Amino acid sequence: MILRYDRSLTSLEKDGKKITMVSLMIPMLMQQIFTQFYGTANTILLSGFLDTAVSASSVANQIFDISIVILTMVSTGTVILSSIEIGAGNRDKAARYAGTGALTILFVSFALAVINLVFAKQLLGLVNLKGDTLSLAYDYLRMRALFLPAIGLMNFFNQLLICNGYSKYTLAVGVFSNLINLGLSYVALYSGISFASPIERVAIAAGVAQIFGLAMAIFFFKLRDCPFAFTYRVKNMAKIVKLGVPGAMVSLMFRIAQTVTTGFVALMGDDVINTKVYINNIVAYIPLVGYSISSANMVFMGRFKGAGELEKSDRLFRQNRAIAFSCNLVLSL
Repeated sequence: MILRYDRSLTSLEKDGKKITMVSLMIPMLMQQIFTQFYGTANTILLSGFLDTAVSASSVANQIFDISIVILTMVSTGTVILSSIEIGAGNRDKAARYAGTGALTILFVSFALAVINLVFAKQLLGLVNLKGDTLSLAYDYLRMRALFLPAIGLMNFFNQLLICNGYSKYTLAVGVFSNLINLGLSYVALYSGISFASPIERVAIAAGVAQIFGLAMAIFFFKLRDCPFAFTYRVKNMAKIVKLGVPGAMVSLMFRIAQTVTTGFVALMGDDVINTKVYINNIVAYIPLVGYSISSANMVFMGRFKGAGELEKSDRLFRQNRAIAFSCNLVLSL
């Protein structure tokens, strides 16, 4: 049982560079907020344009987010293994894990994009959408699916930047890509452009913003010379999946449960769906503090394990578990 806060567990120093738990946690929290804000911003803009588009885009995003969580499994496994190797001083191994993870993200994201494109109508039919709402959601989901590889890789390189101790750069990626999304989405809805439908233009705006975010993340990744080898090893991929799947499974189950709930709500009409959408856009921010603590904890525990300091790793886990539980309780209340 943790009786006191042990500050010695919350900082690392390697090669003259100091990393603290807070310096990782805050950028991770902001990154999650920025990621969530893509959907919130689109909901706000679409609410002033067409109510049906709000419910259509939000339901489509719930289905689309399942694909993003699946890609997070790869990012999580890669970050854990890279942290262990960096902690052990094995930069070459960390580079090979990063390369394998990136190519796995690319392969899986293309497969998921095809599934979303080909089976969009069937997937949306599972949540009982009908009429104009179904038609709008279909257009939005298919357009978002085109940009899935860029989204997956942007999140992947952001996670690796944090893993290597360069978390401040993810803030820049989040701020600028969200500003671009807001600007392009506003232009897409209110400038009188006739290209595609309004909801498709909003989806394209979000995709373009995330491509820009990916370019920024890769630029910073190369600028700081983070370990990366453009290689693919099946053995490394198996290790990444083995570690990444359990870590993201809770999030995946939550997303699926939310989608099933939406299917029941959709039977009550668009007004009820919109009510759920607006509430979700508020409560979705509650678990982000706990998520950022657990993500920072993952990096630190990997470093401790790589350095052979298992006792520190265990104590850090217990300490952060108590902090995360307390934060979630307070925010929920």
